[in-house]
Amino acid sequence: MCLWDGCPRLLLGRTVRGVDFSPALAEAIAARDATALADLFAAGADPASADEDDSFLLVAASTGDVELVRAFLDAGLPVDTENRYGTTALIAAALDGHLPLAEFLLARGADPDRAQFGSSESGTALTWAIGGPDAVAWVEALLAAGADPNLPRLDGWTPLMLAASFGPEALVRRLLDADADVLADARDGELNALGAARYRNHEEIIQLLLERGAVEPVEPGARQLPAALAELEQWRAAHPPGPPSEPGPGDAEVDAAAERLAGVVDDIVAWFAEHAPPAASWIEAARGGADAAGIAAAEAAIGARLPASVRAYLRLFGATAGIGIAEYDGLSLDRALDHWRMLEKLRAEGTFAAWPPRETTPGNGFVQFTWWHPGWLPFAMDGAGNLFCIDLAPAERGTVGQVISWEKHAGPTGPIRPTIEDYLRRYLDRMREGEYDFNPATGFAYGGE
Repeated sequence: MCLWDGCPRLLLGRTVRGVDFSPALAEAIAARDATALADLFAAGADPASADEDDSFLLVAASTGDVELVRAFLDAGLPVDTENRYGTTALIAAALDGHLPLAEFLLARGADPDRAQFGSSESGTALTWAIGGPDAVAWVEALLAAGADPNLPRLDGWTPLMLAASFGPEALVRRLLDADADVLADARDGELNALGAARYRNHEEIIQLLLERGAVEPVEPGARQLPAALAELEQWRAAHPPGPPSEPGPGDAEVDAAAERLAGVVDDIVAWFAEHAPPAASWIEAARGGADAAGIAAAEAAIGARLPASVRAYLRLFGATAGIGIAEYDGLSLDRALDHWRMLEKLRAEGTFAAWPPRETTPGNGFVQFTWWHPGWLPFAMDGAGNLFCIDLAPAERGTVGQVISWEKHAGPTGPIRPTIEDYLRRYLDRMREGEYDFNPATGFAYGGE
């Protein structure tokens, strides 16, 4: 496999006899001038050269212009030349929906089973084509060229799973007729084509898959749930209600965190004062810290020490409604404990025992794989009862004090940020970057982590 640093001919700003052809190559592609490209290659420009972003071949392929790409191949560039992510011209054509270009490349010998790497959705031209325009025609062309209908993406989704999710039924039928494996699964059986079709309520596809021998997916996390529940009870036994045994942060550490956090909040207020003044007033009115006794009571209830960043936050907002975060309202420490006690009571009664999380995986390593954990302290809630929580009991790769989200119909996800201080900084940065939609009259923000 030829990577960016390993391709002897894939050179940035290729120069021949002191001439840098990069600007001219870029200009010819922009002008859709295949003749100019051929002339540049005849003059010594390397068809494998690249600009700062990508190879010129892939820039040309992104246009869908067959003649531009033909010029590169006629100059001697192999049809399956790839960039540093494994993207070939064929994959680029599939990404952008250029079927005539893909048919040309396949006729020139492009390998339909070349796969990208680097992200969870990376895959072959076949996996990229499904869900796009003319998906049935794409699949016909790729299968005719010998594409393997069972090569999955890096995240385990096979072409059949994708087709079952996106439709139409004719696409699923074509893949099955090409020997796509109806029983292929991922995530320890939690994901398969039938499950994908059921999630999208594609009744015709569901019936077809059942006729071809599909089986129901495993309930998410079901195989790991007994072990996860056992670990949860071990944590509860080691953290009984009462004063936690482990030492907490020192006053100097909390003082420093509180000073930093106050600066972040001041910057948030200043941003709102300029863009949505009502929200600035609400944050100022919400300032009011919890006392030491209240924080100690919270630690005693949960059975764990609060890290410095959380204590610092509670110094600012623990006695009040707390700072609102987009569509989430902040919680005072008393209200946070009320929600914690309610959820912990349901957990202790066994309400969540058969509810594996829907948005996290058993081996994620950051967040405990359980519906609700007593080591999660809410600090913000939206109108539907979904929460942002401080995680005081992370999995082995997580950080004590990390921010996670918890949804009533999905369980935990995250972590979002390693500390609540980092979370508020990111909130400020995203506002400055324009990543939220605000109602200036009310300060209500749409969007979230």
